[in-house]
Amino acid sequence: LSVSYTETIPGRHFDEHGQHLAGAPSPQLPVIYPLVADEDIIETLDLKIVEGVDFSGQDLKRPKAILNESAVRQLRLTRALETKIDRGTMGSGEVDVIGIVKDFHFQSFYHRVEPLVIYSLDIANDPQHRITYVLVKVNGENIPATLKYMNDAWNRSAGN
Repeated sequence: LSVSYTETIPGRHFDEHGQHLAGAPSPQLPVIYPLVADEDIIETLDLKIVEGVDFSGQDLKRPKAILNESAVRQLRLTRALETKIDRGTMGSGEVDVIGIVKDFHFQSFYHRVEPLVIYSLDIANDPQHRITYVLVKVNGENIPATLKYMNDAWNRSAGN
């Protein structure tokens, strides 16, 4: 149904990173967990945009960001879609916040939902080779045939 390329996956360990908001005092680096993923991540994980837009149709040559509701609350953002992140996971340079996604568990269900930023990944131009995982959403009707199809497709693309 959908495929997304990511640097990490929900349920796996997420590194804590400080993210600096443009205009905030320099030493302020609130911890926000980053997820770097391509434009299909919202659809693949069935996430709900509650404000703004997702990465579809955006020019991703310059990274964009989507915050979860917990990040918006922690940062006390009243106008989140006007926010820019100017230092953090994606290095220095302004990253526009273009959307807010409903909170979801990206770590174990034993953890509360933490602040998260989803950064866009331009898979056509990935000089840092951030693609580590491929997430695949299937409909669940015929898992053995789906897995065989995916395995065959993988082998064809890998030259096996």
